[in-house]
Amino acid sequence: MENENKISVSIIIPVYNVERYLRKCLDSVVNQTLRDIEIILVNDASPDNSLSICKEYQRKDNRIIIIDKKQNEGVDKARFSGINIARGKYLTSIDSDDWIDNKNVLAEMYAKAEEYNVDYVEIGMSRVLGNRIKIKRKGAIPVVGLIEQPELFEKYYVSFFGHNILSVSICGKMYRRSVIENAKILPSGITMGEDLVFNMHLFPHLKRIYIMPSYGYCYRYGGMTNRYNPKLLPDLKFLYRLKQDLIKKYNYDKAFNLTRYELKNVLRSDINQQILYNVGGVKSR
Repeated sequence: MENENKISVSIIIPVYNVERYLRKCLDSVVNQTLRDIEIILVNDASPDNSLSICKEYQRKDNRIIIIDKKQNEGVDKARFSGINIARGKYLTSIDSDDWIDNKNVLAEMYAKAEEYNVDYVEIGMSRVLGNRIKIKRKGAIPVVGLIEQPELFEKYYVSFFGHNILSVSICGKMYRRSVIENAKILPSGITMGEDLVFNMHLFPHLKRIYIMPSYGYCYRYGGMTNRYNPKLLPDLKFLYRLKQDLIKKYNYDKAFNLTRYELKNVLRSDINQQILYNVGGVKSR
C-alpha cells in the first residue's frame, strides 16, 4: 500500500501494430517531469516489432509494466486490461501512435486535478496531418475552466448524443481512478465509438471536471481505412440503442431528437460507403 500511494498517475497505452510510431509515444511519456507515474503498455497480440520495443523501454525504465496479450481483442478491451491493474490516483490513456506535446503536460494536468478536486481534467487535442507532422488545431476549445453539478449533467451530457460541446474522447483526459471503479464500467466490445460508450456511462457519476485552455495531446489523424468496414453499421446501431436506454434511464428527453437525426446520418453514410467501395457488386474495369 505504501508504494501504491506514491503513484500519482497510471498511463495506459494499448499497443497494436505501431512499431513505426511507438518510440515517439513512449519518449513523450518517460520524459515527463511528473515522475511518480506507472506506464502500463498493453500489447494486444501485435504482429510486428511493437512488443520488442516495449521491452526495450522497460529495461531502461522500471516504471513500465507490460501486459502481453496472446489474442488480439481490440483497443477497448486492451485499455480495460490496463485499467484493471492500475494503481495511480488518476489514470490517463494514450493511443500508441499519438504523443504528448511537452514534458510538463502530465504535471500540469495533475496539479489542476488536485487543486480543484475534480473527477477528470481535460487538455486540448491537436490533429497531426500527413507525413510532415504538421499540427493543425481543431480550433478554440469551446469550454474551459471548472464545471460542476447540476450544470455539468443538465447542460453538457448532451455532448454524447450528437451535440458535441465537450470532447467524447478518452484520450486527452486524466480521470480519478476511484470514479471509474465506482461506475463499474465494462468493455463495450465494439470497434467504433468505444470512447463514446465509456464516457456516456461515466458522465452521470461525475461531480466536477476541469478543462484546461491549452493544447497538449497530439492526435495522429488520417489513419482511417480505405475500404468498407462491415462493423460500422452494427456498432453504430449498438450506440443508438444505448443512447435510447440512457435517455430513458436519466429522463434526458432533450437528447431524443438528436439521436434520431444521428441515426439517419449513420444509415446514409453506410449506404454511401457501400456504393463507394462497391460492396456486394462487381468492380468496374
